Amino acid sequence: MTHIVIATHGHLAEALQDAAGMLLGNVQDVSTVNFVPGQTVAELIAQYAKIVEGNADEETLFFVDLFGGSPYNAAVQFIAGRTEFDVVAGANLPMLLETLIKRKRGVGLDELVHVAKQRGSSGIRTYREALAQISDAEADADDDSF
Repeated sequence: MTHIVIATHGHLAEALQDAAGMLLGNVQDVSTVNFVPGQTVAELIAQYAKIVEGNADEETLFFVDLFGGSPYNAAVQFIAGRTEFDVVAGANLPMLLETLIKRKRGVGLDELVHVAKQRGSSGIRTYREALAQISDAEADADDDSF
């Protein structure tokens, strides 16, 4: 099973894990790393190493909040040259939920990365868009009823 590491600025990582647990029940093989003021990239890398210690051959997927931010930079440095690791930036709850669901079904790292990217972006919607889709669907239903 692919291990998931959520690493973010502040305590967003813990909040994402807690929200996922609230919606999906107990989530296993998920670790969180909170990047707080005063920490360095080297300290983040040390935290990442401690998490995967003993499971170096296990696939690991890092979810980070910002592309180019310290959690991302540390993860990229940490995984350099390791094919069983990857990093996805822009972590959000829909992305995490769908990835956890697919992971439970035995999906591997490469497909989980694809799922995370797809669901992360498709989870961004607005009320007006949803309302327009409903209106369009109702108009289509009316057109088909003659």
